[in-house]
Amino acid sequence: NVRAVLVVHGRPQAVSSGESFEEGTEVIFEAKLSKDKSLDSWFINDAPKASGSQNDRLSYAINVNDAKDEAGNKVIRVRFTEKEAKNITLQFDEATIESIYTQSDYNHQTLAQNTIVKSGTVIGIFPKREKYQEGKTVDYFTINDNKTDAVNDIFRPSYKINEKDAKPEGDKLIIKIGAVFRDAKKATLQFDESIIRVIGTDGSSPPGGSGSIEHKNGDKVLETGWLLLKLKDGENKTVEQWLCNGTEIERRGNEGELLPLLYIDSNAGDNVVLNITVKMRDAVKPIIKFADPITCESGNNPSITSGSSVKEGTGLRFKAKTVAGKVYENWLVNGKVKEKFDDRQAFYYTVNKDDAVNGVIEVTIASHDPLKVK
Repeated sequence: NVRAVLVVHGRPQAVSSGESFEEGTEVIFEAKLSKDKSLDSWFINDAPKASGSQNDRLSYAINVNDAKDEAGNKVIRVRFTEKEAKNITLQFDEATIESIYTQSDYNHQTLAQNTIVKSGTVIGIFPKREKYQEGKTVDYFTINDNKTDAVNDIFRPSYKINEKDAKPEGDKLIIKIGAVFRDAKKATLQFDESIIRVIGTDGSSPPGGSGSIEHKNGDKVLETGWLLLKLKDGENKTVEQWLCNGTEIERRGNEGELLPLLYIDSNAGDNVVLNITVKMRDAVKPIIKFADPITCESGNNPSITSGSSVKEGTGLRFKAKTVAGKVYENWLVNGKVKEKFDDRQAFYYTVNKDDAVNGVIEVTIASHDPLKVK
């Protein structure tokens, strides 16, 4: 009654019970709930696991300390318990909330006023856009007009429906979502425009909102905005570190798409200065080689030919058409195994200068003829 997937490069791959994985591997477990039931608790080897649980899913990074020894193996057993799900009528304050939505199989579904959902459902919250355009930001969220700490993450606010938060009205249980705004603090950007491009929002739309602008040195940005950093000469230089006020900026995203994203936080007070700098060097451009039936592409180039010079850090996507009568095993980079071959999935690879041999990176597939058994 549990489905498990391993997310590789942002794509889910089915996992079977009994498979072995390295410590630290993140696996997403999905409960197959009975009708009219909601998830009560997840358990890892009979120990309750609250963190990482959302709706009927559990995101779990394998921890050897959670494992039990069984017949010489380290074993982790995952299970869940159920409880009766309550029908909750959802409402939201249209003066402060743009919309609310639920998420299923990586898709968003906007919810109308007075939609009935089951307790345990996780909803996302999109604050009112006009408030941000007025220079405001969310101070805190409310449930039935009471301040709540149950809404997680100010940048991507979400809330797990809890029947204990509901207010009875006749034969209904009501949960109404709202928000209280305050004046947003401002930060001043400082960066060398001859070297660096800064793209992002000015904070005048809710976190997660669409739209972006190209910033100039000295621009004012509101907290809860975001910034994407790029080099002016991105073709011939490579970044070793992005820094803000001397502190390294985390890169976020999937392998091959790691982006230097800076979420603006000016809690230190108004008129904070964000001094963005970069440590860089001349880019290495190894030659990428591969042969039929392998093809290669990247986000910037839909078709890369074998023998092309590709800048380090570029994300490549390799595919292969399988040939009948062959057993395909692994993707190899200069003879070293990188990933198990799966004809349903592409092989994502970020060009790494350290993988090159005499300036060449060759991608191949290990295969063999089928074994004959008498």
